[in-house]
Amino acid sequence: APDLVVSDLTPAGKRQKRMKMRPADWLLARRCAYPLMFVAQTSLHLPRRILAAVDIAGVDSHFENHVAAQVVRLGQYMATLCNAEFRLLHVFPYRRPSAGVRLSAGLRSLHRELRGAAQQGFSRLIRQHGVSADQATLLEGSGDEAGAINRYASSQAAGLVVIGAGGTDRLALGSVAEALLHLAGHDLLLVRLPSGESP
Repeated sequence: APDLVVSDLTPAGKRQKRMKMRPADWLLARRCAYPLMFVAQTSLHLPRRILAAVDIAGVDSHFENHVAAQVVRLGQYMATLCNAEFRLLHVFPYRRPSAGVRLSAGLRSLHRELRGAAQQGFSRLIRQHGVSADQATLLEGSGDEAGAINRYASSQAAGLVVIGAGGTDRLALGSVAEALLHLAGHDLLLVRLPSGESP
């Protein structure tokens, strides 16, 4: 079995900012059971900064068999191979309630609890994988996780974004991974759990 599958993307045209995903690319993204890396045909150099974007929803203290752990490990491994800087990102998906909007105390309390749980889970992931504080960022939710990841990757000049794809359904990409492929602004490495493991 391969350790990594690499496929090139059609470069963007003169008036386009995004690379083109062909039907065959979408089919490969949905059916490939191995780590899959999409690279631009114009990517002539190794990435100097690698961003691993993780979703920690629904995990407990045991990260080893979760796709987030696979994303971190593969991102760190690729950074070592490429002699690149490593960055870790989690985008908290829920928008902070506006002070001017009338919401119940229960909803505001729920947001705080979810935000606190996300912070704790992200901190555990950081500790378990030896990621330093200056390498890790937790962004507040804006309702657009893929857009936030794409903008952060651009601001950090990341040459490669590593992200989890799908779950128990081999043909499912996951909404964030699919949206990032639609944006296709950076080389992208999709990571799935090995067959038979659950997230």
